[in-house]
Amino acid sequence: MHMTQQSFGAALGALIKQKRTVQGMTQLQLSEDAYQTPGKVRRISELESGTVANPHPKTIDPLIVALNISDEELAQCARASDHQPDKDLDDAYRNARNLIDALLYQFEHDNPDASFSEVDDFLKAKARHWRELRGRIVTLEGTETELIKLKDSANAALQGGDFKAADQFLEQAEALRQTEHTLSEISKLAAIRITRGDIKLLSGDREGALGTYIGAAEFYRAFDIDETVMTLDVIANRIYETGRRSLESDFQVASSLLAKATEIRVEQGQQQSAAQFKYKAALILRNQALKESRDRASELVDRAISLNREAETVLTQGEDQFFATTTQINLANCLMDKGKLLGGEAGQAYFVEAIAVFETLLAREGFEREFPELACHASNNLGTAHLAKSKPSDPDELSAALAAFKRAISLSAKANEPDIWAAAQVNSGNVLASLSDLTEPANEKAFLRLQAIAAYCAALEIYPLSFFPHQYGKTQYGLATVLQAHAMALQNELTELYLMRAIGSYGEALKVFTQLSDPLMWARIQTNLGAIYATHAEIDGTSSVQEDRKTAITYFENAATVFDAEGYGDQVKVCRQAIESIMGKLTD
Repeated sequence: MHMTQQSFGAALGALIKQKRTVQGMTQLQLSEDAYQTPGKVRRISELESGTVANPHPKTIDPLIVALNISDEELAQCARASDHQPDKDLDDAYRNARNLIDALLYQFEHDNPDASFSEVDDFLKAKARHWRELRGRIVTLEGTETELIKLKDSANAALQGGDFKAADQFLEQAEALRQTEHTLSEISKLAAIRITRGDIKLLSGDREGALGTYIGAAEFYRAFDIDETVMTLDVIANRIYETGRRSLESDFQVASSLLAKATEIRVEQGQQQSAAQFKYKAALILRNQALKESRDRASELVDRAISLNREAETVLTQGEDQFFATTTQINLANCLMDKGKLLGGEAGQAYFVEAIAVFETLLAREGFEREFPELACHASNNLGTAHLAKSKPSDPDELSAALAAFKRAISLSAKANEPDIWAAAQVNSGNVLASLSDLTEPANEKAFLRLQAIAAYCAALEIYPLSFFPHQYGKTQYGLATVLQAHAMALQNELTELYLMRAIGSYGEALKVFTQLSDPLMWARIQTNLGAIYATHAEIDGTSSVQEDRKTAITYFENAATVFDAEGYGDQVKVCRQAIESIMGKLTD
């Protein structure tokens, strides 16, 4: 029986999806990480679904780099398929990489929504054209011979008294020489200058690095202004990617390079392109704010908000509505960041505006159908904004948040976005648990807790410990607290079952939140475990009463030690009172 062999594209797409999922990235995040634009989500989706049968690896270099896909992994994909690389494109990449890269850059600029298949077809056609052109050039005389011809023609024109023709021939000779010099030297000069910039950046001379990088890009200005802009963009992307993965970052250099690219596009009158660079700069500033002090972070977020507003004004008037929508989502996220940084009443206005942006997007006709991957992000973030705005006892805001999270669960399922689906499940669990505390009828409180338990358990199917340790730990902690609350409220034959489940989930959370890595979370879990064992000791028929009480005391002592070291006097007092109460029962 003959089995149909998997295509190279399907094998590679499966690898990309696996790598992305392991790293906890959405398709949107991968698009921004790899290409510094949200506009390539469609291509990532095409690859992961296996609809691109035979992509050339070089056309997806940004994805390969962003996901750290090795040469051996690419080779395995090729061996698992009937992959036959395009010889013309391979040859072109080996011998005319700059040409192919330049053609690809221009094609991407002119056709931002093109599919991977369209990109591949375009590059393969250009590679064939390059091969044919190279063949014709081989049959021609070299550049030096052409220069000799032009000089001879200029001499002949001069001898004939045709000064205008002589000047034209010499102008052609000058252009030919300049072009020859450009093709052979400018890229080399730029590469050297960029390396000098890298050295300055490594030494901590950010201002010197910025000037050097801009100087490298300026080499191309006289010959191709688009190459100048592309060089600025590429360097900025590289610095951004490096900064995201390290404790120290040079994000300000990256944002300054994008500001220069924006300036050039504005001078050219290319407002849409300039707006896209503003969006990229805003994205970098928001990430930079995460690594800065509170005051500095607030200043950076302000700048990001301003850039997003400027970009939104232009992009919403253009044809690329995907990019415009992503800019609006980034604006709303920045507004939430600002609200959290301010806190209190000062932050409320920012939460209100963020909610309005998300609600406007989600109410737009056709939005969910056209951009399902963005719709689930917007809905989940809308719920987060409601939570940020609400007070713990505000049932209206909690209900609005829950509705948004449930919508995000539905949308992410349709869009095949498991990470957003899981995040929305956890968020729903948190809200359901809070609502149960505000509800009076016992049966309603119990059902809300059971729904919260189900939501947390669903999320854990997406968050295995080995791949998503932080998400796993937080979800297990949330699950444990609800299981504990449910057990305490039941007071029946199921109480012990839920207490044991809570102990199990707290134990799983402790695999992530150790005393060394997160002492306060560790101490909170110790306190809750102490309360569980103290409660279990009071259940009628328990055979391990004294052992449970001793275990409870140990947990409370563990917690008190950490709370005392961290300066949480009130928590120390709670632990000491619990220990004193249990000790009295031990004496009895």
